[in-house]
Amino acid sequence: MSYEVQDFQQDVIEASNSVPVLVDFWAEWCGPCKALGPTLEKLAGEAQGRWKLVKVNVDQNQELAQAFQIRGIPNCKLVHEGRLLGEFSGALPESQLREWLQQHLPEGMADAPDAPAEPTLAGGLDNAIEQARAALEHDPGNADLRTRLASVEVLRDPAQARERVADLNEDYGDFDRVTAIRNLADVLEPGPESWPAGAQRETVLRGLDAIRGGDFAAAAEVLVDSLFEDRNYGEQAARRALAGLFNILGREHPVTREYRRRFHMAVH
Repeated sequence: MSYEVQDFQQDVIEASNSVPVLVDFWAEWCGPCKALGPTLEKLAGEAQGRWKLVKVNVDQNQELAQAFQIRGIPNCKLVHEGRLLGEFSGALPESQLREWLQQHLPEGMADAPDAPAEPTLAGGLDNAIEQARAALEHDPGNADLRTRLASVEVLRDPAQARERVADLNEDYGDFDRVTAIRNLADVLEPGPESWPAGAQRETVLRGLDAIRGGDFAAAAEVLVDSLFEDRNYGEQAARRALAGLFNILGREHPVTREYRRRFHMAVH
């Protein structure tokens, strides 16, 4: 699916006259590089020759790294017909990599299979969980699909969702979502008896119940109000719950769009 560069002129520049070449600048000691590598290999395999992947170890090819002004790794550059079509840095998650390739590869050369869709809550939580589980069953080793399932599963079974992403750390490309899942699990898992006494106890519990029930607008309204009253209650439970919820719903969800500004005003 890929190979370490032997002759850059031949392996990349000349080869790019036939198919686009994605050049992955990496190193053995780089954790994010190791996180990104298997995903690049997978997508290159799926592409079935529409584009190819060439890896450049920066420790063994320092002159190349300097020539391409590599300041941080992983760094990937897409070359076609000797021209740079695009580049990115960092360990992007699979879903973002697919989107990036669709945007930058010449028409008709993107990877053939469609990426599994993000689970959506529009059809209900049970349906979203079922779709995410079905996608993971076809590719059980895929960390992105596992994270997608945990992101909806956390609303039904916080402990299971936390366990599903327990092995993912800062090197994982979508670690922000993992943090959101853990934040939500932290506040949704404890029962009412676990929460300390205080003026905001009932308000926070009402907001968490609304999240469990799928009434995200009501949850956001209640929890944002709670933040303005006492943002530190329960080790900032309302802040953690809302940060996790907004991440999982996504930036374009109506609840996120309506309440995110008030949320930031309350916590700053």
